[in-house]
Amino acid sequence: MNSCALTPDGRFAISASEDRTLKLWDLQSQSCLQTIFGCSSFNTIAMAQDIICAGDMLGNVWVLEAGPPLLAEDAVVVATKPAAEPLVEPVRRGQPS
Repeated sequence: MNSCALTPDGRFAISASEDRTLKLWDLQSQSCLQTIFGCSSFNTIAMAQDIICAGDMLGNVWVLEAGPPLLAEDAVVVATKPAAEPLVEPVRRGQPS
């Protein structure tokens, strides 16, 4: 496992791993509830409310919609973005004087 994110209530965790998987874990029962397979090893994961973002070793960013309980049975990857293309433009904090 390379990275892990916890839900705010502490009931679930999502792991990102070398074996090309994202896994949803029930922490109370210590069981894997769902596995999502990628095309490369995952190296990072983060969660904010109903969105999960994961990064793989190819530089792709995976954005998944989360639903009850966390990843719904029909959860799908809603976007991937190659590393060569920025997700957002860089923010300029000021102009040189």
